[in-house]
This record gives sequence, C-alpha cells and structure tokens, in this order.
Amino acid sequence: MASRLKPGSMLRWLGINAAWLKAKGALPLRRADELDQLGNWHELVREADPRRWERLQGDARSAVDLRVAAEIFLLYHDDLVTAGRAKPLDRPRRRWRGEPFTPSAGGSAFRLAP
Repeated sequence: MASRLKPGSMLRWLGINAAWLKAKGALPLRRADELDQLGNWHELVREADPRRWERLQGDARSAVDLRVAAEIFLLYHDDLVTAGRAKPLDRPRRRWRGEPFTPSAGGSAFRLAP
C-alpha cells in the first residue's frame, strides 16, 4: 500500500525550502508563456486527454510539459500551505493561463481514476 509523503519530508530530502519551491514553480510557467504558440487553443488542449498531448511537437509540446512541471511544484506548495509549513502565495497563482491545469473541474488532472 502506497503512503502519501508527509508535507516537508521531500523538502528535507532535497535540501530546499518552501520559498525555493514557490520560486522555481513560477519559472516553468514563464518559459511556457514565452514558447506557447497555441494561443487560445490552449483551452482545448488542456481539456484533451493527456495521452493526446504526446502528439504535440516542438514548442507547443514543450509549453505543455513546462506547465505540467510547474503544477507539480505548485501543488506540492499547496500541500505545504495546508499543513502550515509554507506561506500562501502572495496573489492567486497564474496556472495554465490563469486556470488550474486540470482537464475538467471535477476530475483528476491526469485522469488516473474514472
């Protein structure tokens, strides 16, 4: 049976702190915005089955991959905030052009469960 990591244990293992995590989570988002050639099509792409993202190529694929990486950092930061181990972001974080990076409001980001 898999167990969930306790908030903070990954920080200790990596030798980083929540401020580093927060700062580094923003970097891939900025780079994705620089690369993104999808324009308003990003709304459709984020709703697509993530397996379809593999068909993207070049900068469009890189932008999606960077946004996924940023979400991983920022979701872990959210866990730290919930556990009282980090301060909330100063302003609402900008994710996937302002929306949380999830295919649908009611489902898993990676559709791992039905």
